[in-house]
Amino acid sequence: MELATNTTRVINISTVFLCIILLFVFFPKKTLNYDEPFQIMCSHGIGNSVIHKFDSSTLITAQELSKENTFKNVFLEGGDSIHYVLLHYFTAIAGNGLQSYVLFSVLWTIGTIIAFYFMCRVLFKDSLVVSIAIICLFFNMIFDSQIYVIRHYMSGVFFITMAGIYFFKYIFDRNSIGNFIMLLVFCFLSFISHYFTVFIIAGFGLVILARERLKFFNRNNIVAFLVAFGLLLLYYSVHSNPLVGMQVQRNYATKFVMNQQNQSIFSISSLFMRYFSISFGMLFTVLKDVFWVRFLSFFVVIASFFYAGIRLIKDKPALSRVSILFVVAVCNPLFILLLVLLSRVTLLFTYRYFIFGVPFCMAYVAFIMKYIFDSKKLKYSVQYIVVVLFLAPSLIEFVLLHSRPVVGPACNHYQVINDIVKNDVHRIDVPGTVDAVFINCMLPENYDIKYYIKPGTSDAVLYRGASEKLEEIPLIKNDLIVLF
Repeated sequence: MELATNTTRVINISTVFLCIILLFVFFPKKTLNYDEPFQIMCSHGIGNSVIHKFDSSTLITAQELSKENTFKNVFLEGGDSIHYVLLHYFTAIAGNGLQSYVLFSVLWTIGTIIAFYFMCRVLFKDSLVVSIAIICLFFNMIFDSQIYVIRHYMSGVFFITMAGIYFFKYIFDRNSIGNFIMLLVFCFLSFISHYFTVFIIAGFGLVILARERLKFFNRNNIVAFLVAFGLLLLYYSVHSNPLVGMQVQRNYATKFVMNQQNQSIFSISSLFMRYFSISFGMLFTVLKDVFWVRFLSFFVVIASFFYAGIRLIKDKPALSRVSILFVVAVCNPLFILLLVLLSRVTLLFTYRYFIFGVPFCMAYVAFIMKYIFDSKKLKYSVQYIVVVLFLAPSLIEFVLLHSRPVVGPACNHYQVINDIVKNDVHRIDVPGTVDAVFINCMLPENYDIKYYIKPGTSDAVLYRGASEKLEEIPLIKNDLIVLF
């Protein structure tokens, strides 16, 4: 599979553009699920503390809520402030429609694909394996599950992938202070985008310390590290609600653990089965409900890794590189496993928490594939069959995922918002403060409306004028809205 450098570069760049085009081809008709309403509210400066200001109110006006939509509140109310601040200004420019929020996540995905391309170039130069790595990433089930979701996962993946570029430059090209500073910058940005990126950052640190040992502790590196650590301390010192995301997760996890203990469902054997299932999913997408595909996928992956492993033993420089990739890739699932064992919160075995290690897992898979391609003992036909068996299930799963209807605990507040605007409604009765706040966040800017809080009810009641009842809509509340 040897091609001219310019040819492979064109193919690799074309692969990037193809993935970007597919993002818009499969752009979904969105429904709101899980904690997406919380993301939207935080981007409007409304978190827990602001919501509780209106706890005793029976009447809330749009003007009162609009006053909370300030940079200060956006920064202070969200745990991952950089995401909410950028989302705040993006929707101010692109509009407050639901598609604008989805587009924001898609733009982070585009940035991640481009960053991953440059990370792969550091690892593989202009090899055709770069295209395979990009395809593996784009069609990975864990990565794909967050592309169109209004959450901060894709921004975290983007920043940690950018950090990966400078990490590999520092390790493989030259350990210059410039690369180290850029590594620290993107590690800082990734951590304040999502704190679970700390597992990958820990992997970076372990590899650097293992390779350089005492050489790492020179004046430039120490100063750069102290400055980055100082910025992190400064960030959380001015943040009135530091690590708020962790606090919300901890509250939810406490209820989950109590429920587990009541039902006696914590099992070490099932825990490890779940863990290895997700870890395998990070490396390779399998069709969940088709046993023979799952078995064949597992066999192909194991056989390929075994074959490449035999060849790598004889190539110490390449073995060193793949070992570094393995350490970084395995840190995300390994630290989550340790966290689950310590906390007994199996809720952490959710696919999306593993997403930050996916780009590095795909780079690891690509490295193994490179050794299969470079083998002169294998015929081209065998090489192509291996590639097809690696990628075909991922392609099928991607199409199936985006063709099946959306199911789950969807929140239907957006239907209420559409009816308000369509019928020019200026008064609405809602069950609680959170319902009023969320509806107001999604209305056009400066829309004049009054919210009457009616505890004990489950419907949103729309009025034409001051008292003419227009319609009643039963509200569907997902888990996170109930948490407030």
